[in-house]
Amino acid sequence: MRNLLFLLLFSFIAVQVSSQSKQDYYWPLERDDSSEPGIQATEFDFNDRPFMPTERLGGLIYDQQVLSQSDVEGNLLFTCNGCTVANAQGDTMLNGHGMHEGEFVEFFWSDRCDNLPGYQDLISLQDPGNPEGYYIIQQFIGVDLNSEFTLVRNRLNATYVDMAAEGGLGEVIYIDSLVAQGEYTGSYLTAIRHDNGQDWWILNRGDFFTRGWNTNLLTAEGMVAQPFQDVGTEFKFGIRSSGYARFSSDGQQFASFNQRDGLHLYDFDRSTGLLSNFRHMEYHPQDTFGFSCMEFSPNSRFIYVSDRDSLWQVDTWSEDMARTKVLLSVNTDPTTDYFVAKQGPDCRVYIRSNKGSTVHFINKPDELGLACDFRQDGFVLPYRFNIGGFPNFPRFRVDEEEKCDPTITSLFGETVWYRRDLTTYPNPVSDRLTIELPEAIGVGHLYVLDLKGQLMWEGETTSGQSVQSLDMSAYAEGTYSVEYVPKDNPERRVWTSRVVVLRE
Repeated sequence: MRNLLFLLLFSFIAVQVSSQSKQDYYWPLERDDSSEPGIQATEFDFNDRPFMPTERLGGLIYDQQVLSQSDVEGNLLFTCNGCTVANAQGDTMLNGHGMHEGEFVEFFWSDRCDNLPGYQDLISLQDPGNPEGYYIIQQFIGVDLNSEFTLVRNRLNATYVDMAAEGGLGEVIYIDSLVAQGEYTGSYLTAIRHDNGQDWWILNRGDFFTRGWNTNLLTAEGMVAQPFQDVGTEFKFGIRSSGYARFSSDGQQFASFNQRDGLHLYDFDRSTGLLSNFRHMEYHPQDTFGFSCMEFSPNSRFIYVSDRDSLWQVDTWSEDMARTKVLLSVNTDPTTDYFVAKQGPDCRVYIRSNKGSTVHFINKPDELGLACDFRQDGFVLPYRFNIGGFPNFPRFRVDEEEKCDPTITSLFGETVWYRRDLTTYPNPVSDRLTIELPEAIGVGHLYVLDLKGQLMWEGETTSGQSVQSLDMSAYAEGTYSVEYVPKDNPERRVWTSRVVVLRE
């Protein structure tokens, strides 16, 4: 009975610590469609403690347009790549195929709907009028042979998912329904909750030579168009889909960035949806057409911007952002770059490369200058793919005190990234724990960490050893992570188990 009471108490404490919304905890990456043997795709699941990238088998192709939707507890509901909706099991959802059909896919994309362009052209929003319903909003790419640019972006489509159907696996009710029209530029679609906690503000950049933002409000009654917000400086001509837009973590600021236009920063009112107090930071060279990325820090003070070969920190508190910006890194490695940036629920900012499998990260993005601790080549994904992106989420946890969870620890710094279950018993344990080591692994290292990531114990295993006994009688009651890392580890795998220490 005491064991049950302790576990209930521990569960309550864990909920208090991690009661934040976890709707952005699952990130599917890359593709697993090759007939070649080996790992072909990766996933980030921040529910794992400690967090590390793991292999993903099967499922959809996630290249440029990536969408993932979990519930508030972090349970995966569905994913989407702009063409198909997949359920939590990785299978095509009922009626989930057929998005974005049209002349663009037929004539410009070899009649195969995958790897659609537009890293920030797809987003999932919970229906304000139905907690089991979700709108997948997508910027549709049309074809106009009479247009100067041939490809036109002038509509937002909605695909609707009902998660109450099919025993919780979901059903797509309709696909590609027109919900808004305007003149858009690719890769600037983003959203945030209205301050009523139900509706969604949706912003999308105007086309070249405009000065503002298309604005829509998604309510329980559907999409409501708002006046075009003509604010700021005129957007220069350049490559579509060459930049990003983000709301700050506290929802009080909005920003966009590309090399041509520089950084556009606004205050944002979540009750009215209005942008104000425009600030501008030029970025040189302005004649560059390359892709670029940006992201806010969790504390909303700093913005990180990159032109693929250099990474800067911009202080939004500064009256002269251009003068006080800090150069964090100049990339000289031709096999990697800085391409897509995303704030993780673990309080880090992750940056994908467009040239290979490298992922960089900013370890302490709330710190000023070099103290933010940028890690070049922080870890390497197992499968090289040149144009992978991160999921495009609305900004979650805006009204929560903590915008992210720093207790999500990781093994970054080690060369292992693929988790396997480690057998440990008894669990809960009061004194001596038995750890069954994986067969035919050889020499390795065992670690015990607490939930804050502090190393409590480490030891080395010998060749041929099958079990390890560990005395935990001196450990305080609580939950610990036991990890086994092989010394000879070309496949970069780690075995882990969560163990509860409980006194009789």
